[in-house]
Amino acid sequence: MKGSTRPPLERMEIIHQMIVDAMGKKRIFKNPYPNTNDFSKELEVDNKTVARDLGFMRDRLKLPIQYDRKKYGYYYTEKVNAFPSIQLTERELFSLVVAQKAIAAYRGTAFEEPLKNTFRKLINKIPKDSSIHILLDDWDRSVVFQGQSMHLGNSDHFDQLAQAVIYKKQLIITYKRPNQKEISKRQIDPIQMLHLRGEWYLLAWCYVRNALRIFHPMRIQSIKETGQKCNSHSKVSVEEYLKNSLGIYAGQKEQEIELLIDSNAADYFRERKWHHSQENHELPHGKLRVTFKLNSLYEIERWILSWGGLIQALKPKELIDRINKSAQKLVTCHKEKTNF
Repeated sequence: MKGSTRPPLERMEIIHQMIVDAMGKKRIFKNPYPNTNDFSKELEVDNKTVARDLGFMRDRLKLPIQYDRKKYGYYYTEKVNAFPSIQLTERELFSLVVAQKAIAAYRGTAFEEPLKNTFRKLINKIPKDSSIHILLDDWDRSVVFQGQSMHLGNSDHFDQLAQAVIYKKQLIITYKRPNQKEISKRQIDPIQMLHLRGEWYLLAWCYVRNALRIFHPMRIQSIKETGQKCNSHSKVSVEEYLKNSLGIYAGQKEQEIELLIDSNAADYFRERKWHHSQENHELPHGKLRVTFKLNSLYEIERWILSWGGLIQALKPKELIDRINKSAQKLVTCHKEKTNF
């Protein structure tokens, strides 16, 4: 049914207006008051949905709805000036302000307009002369949200992926990995979308690799629906897939990472847990020995190098060798550029 796509609150507002119009004789129904069938026809939903909406309006919104057995319809037992507006606590209001500020981070993406429209609808539910609007004006100046705008590449592709995740549509995509000329064709079951460090990713089951894979939407060249539904992956989640990863790359073998943290960086590790497996061990002179359990060395290698010598890898040997090799390459590259 078309009306089933309406938000519940929108349906209830229509029911409210139908009752008010009937009582004010602004609209004529078969019976003096509108009944379940009238609401169902207007909203294009079934009678059970209408019954749930009426129950919510009576029990949760505290509207004085009664059914008149003689007039075969619903009416209000007392005057209702307006549909109930949103009531917010100060904590909820602060969250609303932060959410509004966060929209700036999605400027230029497929989410910008839907987010703006949703926020606008929420604000329109609040009476213009209420103290909430006054607080909104004051708090708007007191909250700053510094986010980065995200580039999604082909926004149509992003929308297709989001829809495929929601409606469990199996896809065939063409995909180009960085620094590779070859474009691969993959049949996938999209499972979840993930936003991490300003980038969007797709977790999907890849039938070519016969395993879970993370795809970057910007690297997808084309998308085609197979017409089939995805197989069940109800036990799979991004959180579970990446629980032993420092970022977006997941490996197969869990390894214990041991690091020596210089005293100049140690407080950052005392103040923050960089990974759920992190364990800190105090050492003399303000240093720390920190351990992680990860299944990929790719991101931890880059991360250690970014600290500029304040972190030393103690194990595993493979990680030590990789860091030494990368560090040597940096030194060589720097010397070549200096000579040039």
